[in-house]
This record gives sequence, structure tokens and C-alpha cells, in this order.
Amino acid sequence: MAALRIHLNDIPMEGMNFECHVPSAALEGSLKEEIVGEGFEWKGFVTRISDGAYVEGTLSYVVRRECVRCLQGFLQPVCLSCTAVFQSDGRAKRAAADSSSERSETGLGSLGEEPYPCIGDQIDLTVPLREQVILEVPIQSLCQPQCRGLCLRCGANLNDRDCGCTPEEEWSTPFSVLDRYVNSSNRD
Repeated sequence: MAALRIHLNDIPMEGMNFECHVPSAALEGSLKEEIVGEGFEWKGFVTRISDGAYVEGTLSYVVRRECVRCLQGFLQPVCLSCTAVFQSDGRAKRAAADSSSERSETGLGSLGEEPYPCIGDQIDLTVPLREQVILEVPIQSLCQPQCRGLCLRCGANLNDRDCGCTPEEEWSTPFSVLDRYVNSSNRD
């Protein structure tokens, strides 16, 4: 994807701002159906380091999710902070094995991550951004932290209205219905 590639020779020693629109297709299907709108917006700063680059910035997008409690769809804006270190193939392999003096001088060793390889004289942000988007997907999505969910008896959305069913505190266990059934059949 050309929009996410930067030539190392185009990065001045003092660094540069880098902003671009990232189409949803850049994810190659990993989250395409959840993305709302045209895709992602990237705003970052690229700094040249010897034989590579250091990138930091934010990736913004909106996703459509379903709440695990009330099953309602909702839109969730996401703003991710991303950092990545790129080094040439040979340096990237050596840096993974041991930390170089430049990494400790610049503080890049504290990131605790393996550098991404440069592709020729270019860096490609596609892989690190895709990884960050995938890692940001929550295990359970909630429409709001105080979501009341669905009534266990009638299935009404308790965020919309109170259904009037017996509160669940009066139910001792999910099997209490079976217990009542067994007790009533024993009396007969």
C-alpha cells in the first residue's frame, strides 16, 4: 500500500510529520466489516535513526460493535497510540538478538519490541498498524459501562424500560425453576 510507505531518504534528520488516510482494504479482511466510513486516519511523526526510522502517532477510526449485555449495535470511536521501530533486515535481526548501543542511547530499547524490517529503502506502516488494530478489539464490547442488559425472564432491554419482572435477586440459582418444578411434582 503506497499511502503507508515512506522512503528513508525523504525523512530529514529532524524528523517530519506524516498524515494520511488509510483505506479499510489495508487490513486485508481482518476487521473490514466492522469499520464505519472510509477507513482510518493516521497522524504521526517519523524520525530518522541510523539504518532505519522511529515512528509514533495515532490511528483514528470508528467501528460498529454489538453489546454483549443488551445485544444492541453501537458505534465506537477509537484512537490508538502507535509506535514502531524500523531497521534494515540485517540490523533488525541483530537488534532482536542483542540491544545495540544506539537503541539504549535513544531510549528505543525501552519499547520492548522487535524492530520491523525496512523494505529496501522504504518503511511500510501496514503491518504495525494492522497489528495494533487487531490488538485493540475487545473481548467483550459494552455499549456503556452501566449497561443493564436484557431481562432474564422476558428478554426486554432494561436500558430502554423496566419490564416489571421479578428481580433476579429473588432467584437463588439459574436452576431454581427446575427446583420448583421438582418440588411441585413431589407433592402430587
